[in-house]
Amino acid sequence: LEAASDAEELSDHRASAVLLDEQERAADAAGLPANHASRALACALRAAAVRGQARFEEAAQLARQARGMATACGDAAALARAHLELGRSCVNTGEHAQAAESLEQARSLATLVGDADCGARATRMLGVARLQLGQLDEADALLAEALERWERLARPIRAGWCALGRSQVCKQRGDLAGVERWLQEARARFLLGGGQAGIASVDNGLGELYRLQGRLLEAEVSYRAALAWSRSTASSDEVICEANLGLLLLEAGGGREAAALLAAAERTFLWQRRRELAGIMGLALAACAAQDGTRPGWQTAWTPASEAIASTAFTSYEVARVAEIGAERAM
Repeated sequence: LEAASDAEELSDHRASAVLLDEQERAADAAGLPANHASRALACALRAAAVRGQARFEEAAQLARQARGMATACGDAAALARAHLELGRSCVNTGEHAQAAESLEQARSLATLVGDADCGARATRMLGVARLQLGQLDEADALLAEALERWERLARPIRAGWCALGRSQVCKQRGDLAGVERWLQEARARFLLGGGQAGIASVDNGLGELYRLQGRLLEAEVSYRAALAWSRSTASSDEVICEANLGLLLLEAGGGREAAALLAAAERTFLWQRRRELAGIMGLALAACAAQDGTRPGWQTAWTPASEAIASTAFTSYEVARVAEIGAERAM
């Protein structure tokens, strides 16, 4: 279980799954009952491995199963981990209110049992959930708290993800100097810990920063670097990189590559049940249709995309910017 957890920290979700299969065989050989605490914890870790492969609905089901097992055996530590994984999965599927509820429970239980690792993870993810709901002050405070916890625990990769989250808060506030500062803080920590997935996410973040600064050529270089790394490792972040590159190319004038990337990202987001992100892709495809002068394509894409975003209470700079581009080109 410890080795599987270490593999998950390095985003090696396949290795984590293999180790969890070994743990399950060992538990069977030892004759452990179905609701044993170690089985509940393994189920929660399997949810993490599945979530890392972008199978978010399956991850949520496994997390709920782990929650039931931990409740049955009365193990608070395993229950904390189950709530953590359920919250993380709900963040990915756009169920931000449910995510916040599960993550609050994970934080409380982790404090009760003295699980510093779980408590720090839940704090960071709660910050991410608040960020996606547009609650920027609360999000920043939670991410700062999680960053401090991970620094005390000497876990640079996890601290790097907190720094990356703080860069996103700065982006939503329009503080581009803060974005750059926290991206560099994140990169330093990922380099220290050997977190390649994190470094690719920093490249993606730099692409966003350069795009906001109007440095479109540098943004494209950063996005393509992040996309190449994600594709080479079959990372679940590949779709994010596709989406961002497509949005950049749209802003630069559109074209076939932009439409192809945006359409591919929309299909993946729909498969992942990430309604708000699929909605942004829909808005962008409507803008592509407007660019091409295709009124039916604009009208077909715009309304359902807008409704999908509104249904999740998701707020983001990208929603406003893509809507603005689409409106300009429609006019």
